[in-house]
Amino acid sequence: MLELYFDESGNTGTNYLDDRQPYFIYGGWLIKKDSEYEICKRIENIFQNSKAKELKAKKGIKYRQIKELLDMMFEMGAIPVFGIADKKYMIAAKVIETFFDHMYNPNVNGYLTYKTELKKALADSVSQNENLLKEFSKIIHDGTIELGAMQNIRDILSNHFKKYSLFDVQKSIEELSDLNLQEMIKEFEAVSRNGTEKRWLTLVEPILFERLLNVDMYARIIGEKVNFYVDELWGYQNVFEEIGKILNRESIIQNVKFVEQCKSEENLFIQAADLLCGFINGTLIEKQALIKNKLVNEVWQDFIMYDFTFRKYGIKIWDYFAHSDFAYEILYLAGYTGEKRNTDYTEIIRRDFSLAIK
Repeated sequence: MLELYFDESGNTGTNYLDDRQPYFIYGGWLIKKDSEYEICKRIENIFQNSKAKELKAKKGIKYRQIKELLDMMFEMGAIPVFGIADKKYMIAAKVIETFFDHMYNPNVNGYLTYKTELKKALADSVSQNENLLKEFSKIIHDGTIELGAMQNIRDILSNHFKKYSLFDVQKSIEELSDLNLQEMIKEFEAVSRNGTEKRWLTLVEPILFERLLNVDMYARIIGEKVNFYVDELWGYQNVFEEIGKILNRESIIQNVKFVEQCKSEENLFIQAADLLCGFINGTLIEKQALIKNKLVNEVWQDFIMYDFTFRKYGIKIWDYFAHSDFAYEILYLAGYTGEKRNTDYTEIIRRDFSLAIK
């Protein structure tokens, strides 16, 4: 039996444009149940001088202690599981999902329903348009938007692709009718219960499910079941109840079962998850100052090693949702000093968009 403990860092709800918190991290530790007692004792020993009621990354935990914690976790066979979301980029991803959904856009087929190199390139492209992100963030923030505002977003998006001479893409957006736009708005209103339950538009659920899908793949391979615990998150009770219902009945995720929300001050493993997520968030925010910090480099090298090991089996034990160049941000934190090679997303769009045209 395995146990999975999750906490989060950088959660700003539906405010995706908070410059002080540009990343949302959700994750924690996958631990063998029969190792929990020993791990608890060793965590207590590492932080024995702490006078805090609970261990939290934002309370000034030192990198050396974090490194000691992570080394111990690795030694005990615990696996770091986490997702990183660049919030601004996630606005761009939602723009693409909305405006190129064949249910609302009659000019495209279902090709962009799935993860493709083209879909990634489209998101990379619009993620550079600050005005577009600002305007579209309003429907995420409020759960609804006036038709006139959606028309403005359509026009900004159309002009964005025109600027790069991507005329087929531009045409597919330019020709969207008011009825098409109203259908898009209704989708946000349906998800957010007309803006009264905006928590369904936050990053908690999508990032969480991506991680659980991959943990489930791992659990199936090794023939284990996983009990899943999360930190209590105020206002998300019905979200976790719905997730629990999905996990606790036969579904695409079969080996992971939701157990309960935990009070972090009462659960040392939730606190360890907080320290992990806080370390990731903090080092990403301060990456320019930390790229030559050996302790930080070593931890990120360990994360990359885990990624490489699991990826051989088609499992992303941790992942990021960001511009293609973000891979270099991680490499720099791991001590990489080589050249940065940019992805030509405009060329990918020009090459592949015909596959998405109806």
